[in-house]
Amino acid sequence: MNMNDHQRRFPRGVFAMVLATVLATGACSSSHSSKGGTTGGSADGKAVPPSSTVAPASVASTPEVLDPNALSLPIEQYEMTPAQNNAISRAKNELAVQCMKRFGFTITPPASGNGTATAFLDRRYGATNATTAAQWGYHLPNTGGKPSEPNLDTAQMQVLTGSTDTNRAGTTAAPTTGTPLVVAGQQVPKGGCMAEATEKLTTAGGTLGEPDIVRQIDHDGYNRSAADPRVTATFAKWSACMKGKGYSYASPIEAENDKDFAGRVASPKEIAVATADVSCKQQTKVVGTWLAVDAAYEKAEIDVNASTLAGIKQGNDTLLKAADKVLGTSS
Repeated sequence: MNMNDHQRRFPRGVFAMVLATVLATGACSSSHSSKGGTTGGSADGKAVPPSSTVAPASVASTPEVLDPNALSLPIEQYEMTPAQNNAISRAKNELAVQCMKRFGFTITPPASGNGTATAFLDRRYGATNATTAAQWGYHLPNTGGKPSEPNLDTAQMQVLTGSTDTNRAGTTAAPTTGTPLVVAGQQVPKGGCMAEATEKLTTAGGTLGEPDIVRQIDHDGYNRSAADPRVTATFAKWSACMKGKGYSYASPIEAENDKDFAGRVASPKEIAVATADVSCKQQTKVVGTWLAVDAAYEKAEIDVNASTLAGIKQGNDTLLKAADKVLGTSS
C-alpha cells in the first residue's frame, strides 16, 4: 500500500500461483505498489539510509516534469520493458505447455499482458497525473478483471511442478525421497515442466528475474534521492503549498502513506489530498528535481559497476532472442 511496497503483477488463485506465477516469475521488472510508487522509503514514509556510499554526480538542471513517464532513469537500460517481459512470459509458458503435452496433458496458461503494463516511472514519485488522482487517489487504476484459472488435477500438478506434494495454496514441496517422479510411464523432469521451460529458455545465457545489483541500484537511487537536501528542499516547498490547501504533510511520501488511505478504494479525502498533491508537485518542481537527483545517484552506481551491468545487458539480449525463437518472432 505504501510507496515503498512492491507489487509483482501476478494473478491470484491455485492455477495462477502455480502456473502463472512460476511460469511468469523472472519476467518482471521495476515494481510498483498497489496504491502507487515503487521502491524506497520506510513504512512510516521516511527515507531509508542508503546501502551505498557512492557519491552522486552533480545535477546540472532540474526541469519541470509534468509526466515522468516521458523520461527515463539510467538503470532502465538494464531492465526489461513490459513488452519484453510479456514476450519472455509467453515463451516460457509455451515451453511448459510443450513439455506437458509429452505426458498427454493439454493446459492453457493465463493470457499474458499486451506489453502495456505500468511504466517504469509511473508512481515512482507518487501521484503525478491530475486526472488519475481525481479518480483513483493514490490507488492504482483498476485495469481489468481477473484472468481465468483452469483447474489442474493431481497428475497435471505433479508434472508441472515436479512435486508429489502440492497444497491448496498452489505452493509445492520437493519429493522427500530420491525416487524419480513418474507420470504416465515417463519420468518427470527435475522441477517439473516449469523448471524444464526455464532451463531451455536460458540455455544460451541470461537469467529470469531482475538481478540483485540492478534492483539495488534502483532502490538506492530512490532512497538516497528522497533524503538528498536538494530533494528535501522541494519537499519543504511542497509541504507549504499543501498547508495552503488545508493539508499538513512533511513530504509527498508521508501523504501517500497516510493510514487513512489504506482502504481498498480511494475515499473522498484521499482523492482530495492526491489532487492537491499533484498540483503542489507541479508548482514546486518536486518531480523534476527528484528525478534528476535520482538519476545522478544511479549514474554514479552504474559507472562503478559498468562491467557487471554490461554482462547483464548482454544476458537480457540473449534471453530475448531465445524467447523470439520460441515464439517465432523477431525483435
